[in-house]
Amino acid sequence: REKLQRELLQREQLFNGFFNAASTANIGLCIHDRDLSYLQINQALADIHGLSIADHLGKTCTEIIPNIAINLVPALKSVIETGEAIDKLEVSGTIPSQTDVLCYWLVSLFPIFGTGEEVSAVGKIVLEISDRKQIEESLRQSEEQLRLALDVTHIGFWDLDMLTQRIIWNDNHFTLFGLDQNAIEPSIQAWEERIHPEDRDRVAQC
Repeated sequence: REKLQRELLQREQLFNGFFNAASTANIGLCIHDRDLSYLQINQALADIHGLSIADHLGKTCTEIIPNIAINLVPALKSVIETGEAIDKLEVSGTIPSQTDVLCYWLVSLFPIFGTGEEVSAVGKIVLEISDRKQIEESLRQSEEQLRLALDVTHIGFWDLDMLTQRIIWNDNHFTLFGLDQNAIEPSIQAWEERIHPEDRDRVAQC
């Protein structure tokens, strides 16, 4: 009996150590029961929510993060009902500590089975991707501004991927050369063929 107790204690320590260690990598972890209440949560996820660990225990995600729970609850219920995991669900919303900031996360959910085949709890892994989404949005805006500038000035533009040798032409590039976008595949050869023969050597040296 003492050996069994030691093994149970060791497993509990390993489990708690795993939960706590994930916080050092900014990985949020928690376990919900079948009523979607928090059974356990690590410090990283508690910090994301802007509340203490104790504030979470026994409460549902709807009570803790109502704006995010709108998207989370259906997914959690699906895992409980089907026993199938959900990987990398993108969720956005505001949290109690930052009600004026829209944040983004990747959430993975997985079933935890009891002694039978019924799902007894749901594990949740949370990674914040707000910084990545900001970069993506800034890039999208920059690309849109460039597109508008090229359209207004009627400048032809092409881009060469040095690794794949794939070329992209913008709409103006086709228009300037009088080409049908559906009739030709962008390529260096297609571009060179439309340069005046007397200019090709000079262009090649540029």
